[in-house]
Amino acid sequence: MTEGPHTELIRPSEGRGEPLRWVLTELDRANLWLVLDSAWVFDTDLDVARLKAGLAELLLKYPHLAGRMDRGGAIDPALGDGVPFTVAATPDQSIRDLDPATVKAERFTDRVDKSRFKRGRGPGMTVKVTRLGDGWVLGVSCSHACLDGTGFYTMVSTWSRICGGRTFSPPSLDQSLLPPVVSRTKAGVRRAALQAARSEQPLPLTAKTAFAAARRGFYDRAAALRFTPHALTRLKQAAVAGTGCAAPSTNDALSAHQTPMFCW
Repeated sequence: MTEGPHTELIRPSEGRGEPLRWVLTELDRANLWLVLDSAWVFDTDLDVARLKAGLAELLLKYPHLAGRMDRGGAIDPALGDGVPFTVAATPDQSIRDLDPATVKAERFTDRVDKSRFKRGRGPGMTVKVTRLGDGWVLGVSCSHACLDGTGFYTMVSTWSRICGGRTFSPPSLDQSLLPPVVSRTKAGVRRAALQAARSEQPLPLTAKTAFAAARRGFYDRAAALRFTPHALTRLKQAAVAGTGCAAPSTNDALSAHQTPMFCW
């Protein structure tokens, strides 16, 4: 049984911060049809009021998340009503029923409507908290045009630190720091991406990923792949072997590892 949800729009804390019109790059526009969905399960009570207050503070640092797309192809905070925050309840469900290998995060999120967001009629991020019989689930859905994988999880971590009253490093949203656009053909971009992704990765991981992608079919390639800490360390080391660079983040290493699966 699911109790009726209640939705409230959360805006940046009033009287503080300056609106920031977020101009989408070519990569951002290419990712308008991608959505990041994640869910976190808690076996203790969540302070919903604190989460809402923390989100309002967070939006001072990420004002474009509360905005809407304008006609110029940018996200304008001045056009937005805020981030929808929904509270729902399924008291007859237990956290023991949730297997991370089979339960999809979208089940506990109000997934961003890609079409409405692109047309300026919907938000680029939503939040949903669901009360279970013995715990809570926090679900966040965000357009990839607003944040990439690293930025998304950094944002959630910052939100957590705000709610806990801890210090955090504010994000840098200065778009003048972006590298200049390089003119390159589509074939050239694809070739460069493949070359960068095909580092000397552990062969068993590559084979396991390819097999999982193939067996799930074209329209359903979701599969639970378990990487041991040792395998992740090897993957990161292989990605920078012979370059003299520092090891990449787990997200970057896994993203590079997955790229060939979608380009071959």
